[in-house]
Amino acid sequence: MRTVTSTSSALVTVIVPCFNYGHFLPEALESLSRQSHPRWECIVVDDGSTDNTQAVVQSYVRRDPRYHYMHQHHRGLSAARNLGIRAGRGEYFQFLDADDLIEPRKLERHVRHLAEHEEVGIVYSPVRYFTTTGSRERRYSMREPDEPWMPQTSGRGRPVISAIARDNFMAVNCPLVRRDVTALAGGFDETLPALEDWEYWIRCAVQGTWFQYLDEPDTYALVRHHAASMSNDSMRMTRGLIALCRQALRSAPDAGARALFAWRLASARHNLYALQLRKGMPVRGLLNGLALGLSETRYRLSLRCLLGLALLPLIGRRRVADLLLEVSWSRSIRSYISG
Repeated sequence: MRTVTSTSSALVTVIVPCFNYGHFLPEALESLSRQSHPRWECIVVDDGSTDNTQAVVQSYVRRDPRYHYMHQHHRGLSAARNLGIRAGRGEYFQFLDADDLIEPRKLERHVRHLAEHEEVGIVYSPVRYFTTTGSRERRYSMREPDEPWMPQTSGRGRPVISAIARDNFMAVNCPLVRRDVTALAGGFDETLPALEDWEYWIRCAVQGTWFQYLDEPDTYALVRHHAASMSNDSMRMTRGLIALCRQALRSAPDAGARALFAWRLASARHNLYALQLRKGMPVRGLLNGLALGLSETRYRLSLRCLLGLALLPLIGRRRVADLLLEVSWSRSIRSYISG
């Protein structure tokens, strides 16, 4: 049985991993200092930075005792977040990357919802993007059309698992997470090259956590779009997705979920094949495409892969790669999602 804490007294642990983002970090920390909810502690985990990260954090530590500085050798985002989770004292956890922001009412609104709804383990709201240069406008997407991309998914079990298997529906700074959810899910996977937050939400969904989307006009999470963003490295992100899907397959709770994650794995391998062709690695791409065609016939991708092999000399590597980036759903996946 959870102990319900009043919204004003609930302590939130905010975890900020930082690797050589000292130039972005002050904006992130200022967005935290402006929070209307006063009871928070911020643990900035310096992931072996070689820039001015330590000096930036220490300036905040001297001004406000709610800020704390921790240092580790460079081990990645997941290890940094896990260190913060272990050190945190809060009833709730807020993750905030060093280049992102949260709006002033974010903690207040989400703490209030969790305090009023004991069954909810993770609450989240829409995210918007902004750029480092230009008008700093808040956009739903950096692609056209500029529309919300997050599914408005609430509940637990099949609806959440099917939604999150298709796509990551939360940027890492979107949700507020109860401490007991993190205790049950464990830490972020430190072996993944990317998409560790997506894998973490999948694990939370599989363990039965109730997710709640707040359908409100306000946006509380802001993600910076810039050239150094990890999400711009399509090859790394696709390899991360393949590793993520293999992890999810091992923890899938039933046959339907396994089919869903297997389809997602097949489509990720399919995209890796196309990206390798596009980026001038034809031998590796063709070998991966052939392996996919032989191993994933259940998910109706093999014919497309083998067709790509046949068409390559005729219409060119890049055109084939573009064609291969379209993926269709299998009947079993549709049945699981609509069931």
